[in-house]
Amino acid sequence: MQDRALVVSERQTRASMMEQLVPEITTHALSYLDYLSLCRLSMTNSLMWKSANDDNAWKALYHKVVEKEILNLGFLILEPEETKSSVKLG
Repeated sequence: MQDRALVVSERQTRASMMEQLVPEITTHALSYLDYLSLCRLSMTNSLMWKSANDDNAWKALYHKVVEKEILNLGFLILEPEETKSSVKLG
């Protein structure tokens, strides 16, 4: 019976280590996933569901996909300062 208690406590320790991760680290790790992988990850357990459904995870994915599509279309992405300096007056 004591062995069962040890196994249960080890499982709780593993789960708590995931919960102890700083949310920014989890979000950064999830930023490498595509949308299908992010959806699949959300179905593994409640902690991953919460992490995978975080707005920051989807925001990172959105920016990665949109920037790739923009570059594929041949558009140049300018920062606000570059945009101002590229406008010719007169």
